[in-house]
Amino acid sequence: MKFTVLFLFTIISITTYSINDSLSLWNIKGRGIVNIAQGKAINWVEGSVNSFSFLSVLNMKANYSDSISKWDNSIDIKFGFLNADDTNLRKNEDKIEFSSKYGRKLYGNWNYSGFVSFKSQLFNGYTYPNDSIIVSSFLSPAYWLTSFGFDYKPNEKFSILISPISSKTTIVTNTKVDETKFGLLKDESVKREIGAYINLKHEHEILKNVVLENKLELFSNYSNNPERIDINWELTLSLKINEYLNTTINMHLIYDDDIKVPIYSEINGIQTKVRDSKRVQFKELLSVGLVYNINKRL
Repeated sequence: MKFTVLFLFTIISITTYSINDSLSLWNIKGRGIVNIAQGKAINWVEGSVNSFSFLSVLNMKANYSDSISKWDNSIDIKFGFLNADDTNLRKNEDKIEFSSKYGRKLYGNWNYSGFVSFKSQLFNGYTYPNDSIIVSSFLSPAYWLTSFGFDYKPNEKFSILISPISSKTTIVTNTKVDETKFGLLKDESVKREIGAYINLKHEHEILKNVVLENKLELFSNYSNNPERIDINWELTLSLKINEYLNTTINMHLIYDDDIKVPIYSEINGIQTKVRDSKRVQFKELLSVGLVYNINKRL
């Protein structure tokens, strides 16, 4: 934590003069999406259920660039829920992520950089259909990562940070959440790991108004099975219909050797948890909704 505070203080100190003197070098981008879907069926002989779903997305980026410095900041917030027939509202999307990367020119398109990120969620999570046991909540888990290394950034749409010195902290503050599922020991609330980290971001316009965004994170713990690399890969395909309508396909894959996933089996006609095991986590989400874009320079 001391290194994190020092890193943030250094960023603010180094860039204060440049920001005040060159406001036009800031590029602000943002996108807000709201998607609502509703279905109603009465005496539908082919079979159907009443349903309602809601998804909100907020993406904001604030990037600074001059001849020797680059400072990229972003925040992503997602929340969604659904309801089908007589079931209660169920969360199907919940994410809050903040990241900040500061770099100073080294050679060509290479910079030496520092990077911090924070990830968590906003609301309680459950393993449905059982909604009586909390399996996650705000700051349970939460991930704080600090890294120092070298960043290759030839343009605004591509960057790769390679860090041989990184600190990853896993936090579980809610005592109702089973911390052992996230790699912590029983009654432990904080776990720290030192290792190597790679962060890749790439944005590519495949066709006009069709943009593919690729984000990949890799982490290897030096002291515990370094060959078992943690993977966090998110792929987003955005199709712009017009200025206010947008279609998004999002795929998210996670593998963390410390995280245990519940395994279920059907016993006497009932889905029953039989054990916890290490597994690849995968989620896909297709949404169509209203979008509001911000793209300006200060």
